[in-house]
Amino acid sequence: SGMVRDAFARAAGIGAVTVEKVHRIQALFPSQRVMWTPNSVDSSRWELLPADSARRDEVRGLLDAREGVRVFGLFGELKAKKRIPFWLEAVRDAGLLEQIRLLAVGTLDAPTAAILDDPAIAPRSVRIPFCPPDQLAGLYAAADFVAIPSMYEGMPNVLLEAMACGVPPVASDAGAMREVIADGETGFLFASENRDEAGRATARALALSDGELSTMSTGVRDHVASAYSLERELDTLCELMGV
Repeated sequence: SGMVRDAFARAAGIGAVTVEKVHRIQALFPSQRVMWTPNSVDSSRWELLPADSARRDEVRGLLDAREGVRVFGLFGELKAKKRIPFWLEAVRDAGLLEQIRLLAVGTLDAPTAAILDDPAIAPRSVRIPFCPPDQLAGLYAAADFVAIPSMYEGMPNVLLEAMACGVPPVASDAGAMREVIADGETGFLFASENRDEAGRATARALALSDGELSTMSTGVRDHVASAYSLERELDTLCELMGV
C-alpha cells in the first residue's frame, strides 16, 4: 500500500522476519538498510513442570499413542492458509494414516473440522479448542512432531515454541521455516503445495526410531535456545536501530 511504501522510504532501517522479505524489500528500496530480524523464544518458559508432564501423559493416553504410532500436533488458528486438509490428503495418499494420531489445539476452519470428523480420511484425533498459554507446554510435549504445512508464512510462533519444547517440525518451506529448519537435522521440510513432497517428508519423520527421535528432539531444543534466544533478537534490533 501507499502508506507502507511511504514508511519504508522514510525509515532509517527496515527489519523483516524472513530472508525472502529482506530480498524483496531491498529490490524495491535499494538505498535502504534492510536486515533479517527473526523472532525469538524464551526457552526457559517451555521447560516442563510436573503438571505439564501429567498433561502430556494424559493426552497421549487419550490418543492411544502406542508403539508404531506418532502424534502430530496442529497448533494455533488453523485457517485455510495453514493447509491442514492438503497435508492430510498427502498423508492419506502416502498410506500413513494408520501410523499417525492428531492433537489439534486451537480453532479449526470448517473444511478442516469436517475432515477430522471423517475416520475414513483422517487419523484418530483429540481436539482442544482453547488452551491458556501457561498450559501449552504440556500439549506441545504430547506431540512427537508438529505439522506446519502452510501455503505461506512469516515466522510462526508455533514453530519456535514447539521446537523450544523439543518437538521437531514437519513443515513447508514457506516464509522463515526454510531458514529455521535444517532438513533431516532439526525437522523435515517439503516444498509448499507439493503433495508428494509433503507425504515423503512425513514418511521420513515416521521412519525415525525412538532413539533417533530423541536425538533430534534434543538437537531441536538446543538449536532454538542458541539461535533464536531473546538476547539474540535484542542484539539484532539494537544493531538495526544503530544503538
